Amino acid sequence: METTHQEPSEIILPAATLQVTNESVSYLATAAKWSKFLSIMGFIGAGFLILLGLAFSVFYATVGRELPSTGPLSFVSPGVLQGIYILIGLFYLWPVIYLNNFSNFTTRAVKSGNSDLLTKAICNLKRLFLFMGILTIVILVIYLIAIIAVVVAGSLLL
Repeated sequence: METTHQEPSEIILPAATLQVTNESVSYLATAAKWSKFLSIMGFIGAGFLILLGLAFSVFYATVGRELPSTGPLSFVSPGVLQGIYILIGLFYLWPVIYLNNFSNFTTRAVKSGNSDLLTKAICNLKRLFLFMGILTIVILVIYLIAIIAVVVAGSLLL
């Protein structure tokens, strides 16, 4: 049995004020097609990242012993690189799943005219944007910390 997930909304409109026009349905159908394409590309990209992480283990098992022990990444163990790529690939799957769900629910909603499916589609779109927004904030904070660290390290060298 499927449970429905109700999320609180910040904007509450009377049901009669918002209507989905034929033009809007056409735009949603086009958005669903492009989001399906992008989600498939995302799944492929995530798969490549995971495969690249696994390839690191094969590469270092066969060739890694012959590599010089100095270099730009000599302080990072092969297992760490492998883990980072696999984690990034798995982490990348999360927004791609939201995008794919948006596409699937939107396509079904447009074909059937079912408002509940459209609501599920828009909920997945909201989750995608929420995920990407939080990720953007986290990356900006990391950049800010890195810039501060470089400035402090540079000033200590003078």
